[in-house]
Amino acid sequence: MQQALRYIDEHYASDLSLDVVAAHIGSSPFYLSRLFRHQRGENFVEHLTAVRMKAAERLARETSLSIKEIAARTGYPNTTYFCRVFKKSNGCTIGELREKHRPAQH
Repeated sequence: MQQALRYIDEHYASDLSLDVVAAHIGSSPFYLSRLFRHQRGENFVEHLTAVRMKAAERLARETSLSIKEIAARTGYPNTTYFCRVFKKSNGCTIGELREKHRPAQH
C-alpha cells in the first residue's frame, strides 16, 4: 500500500487510474481497490482527488498561477471540472481562497 500511496503522491498530475497504479506496484486493480477501502476508508478516486486538491490549494495560496495552470498541474485537463471539484472539496473557489489568504495591504 505504501508503494501505491508514494506513486500517487509523485504522479498525481498525470493521467492516473487504479489500473496504472496497480500495474506499477505489481498488484491487481481489484486487490488494490480493496486495500484502499479497508486500510484508508476511502476508494482510489477519493484518495487521488484529495491529493490533487491539497496540491491545488497549495499552488493557489503560494503562486500567482492561473486557474487553468493550476488545473493542468494537478491532473485536470478540463478547467471547468477542476473548478467544480475544487469548490466541492474546499467549500470555496480559488479566487475566494486567494482573497482569504492574501496578506493585508497597508
